[in-house]
Amino acid sequence: MKKTLIAAAVFLIIVLFPVDCLSQFYAGAGFNYAIPNGKLKEINAESIGFNLQLESRKYCRWWYGLRIDYLSFEKVVDIDEITGYYENEVLISPTIRFNIIPHTYDATGKSKLSNRFIPYLQGMFNISSIRGTDKANQLGFGAALGGGVAYSFTLFNTCWLIDLNGLYSAPNSITRTGSRPSLETILVSFSVSTCL
Repeated sequence: MKKTLIAAAVFLIIVLFPVDCLSQFYAGAGFNYAIPNGKLKEINAESIGFNLQLESRKYCRWWYGLRIDYLSFEKVVDIDEITGYYENEVLISPTIRFNIIPHTYDATGKSKLSNRFIPYLQGMFNISSIRGTDKANQLGFGAALGGGVAYSFTLFNTCWLIDLNGLYSAPNSITRTGSRPSLETILVSFSVSTCL
């Protein structure tokens, strides 16, 4: 299972990031806060995790990339082992972002929107591995949709972004083990990224 997910991630990185995009290639990391929805909130409490991001910002309005999320789920206090609960979730997600205000660059590659707020909409396709006490097949496919706002600034002669976003995530809504419901969360993320 893990080898399959790693192979999928490597393949997506190769496909999504042509060499000529490296001048606008950003890497980032941050924290997640997940609020369970639907069936998930009956057995799992709010939880935390982290995210890693690789993104091409070659185009002014459309950015695309790959995001990896990890969530360590907390069970609802009074749930028992017989009922079961979910323990953690790993998501590998190709992403696309539409900037409402375009993020433009000058001829040297320096951002023209330094010290500006950039609101955006974001969509993801999720490849998920969700481990639970039910021991069911962990693999699932789903999607996430949301938006956020990024703040662009220059530090040490390098472009940086501070990013706050919220997503409605349903990582196993397309395909999942038959016994599992769609495990939906509101995923709030804070991250910092920099130009490589």
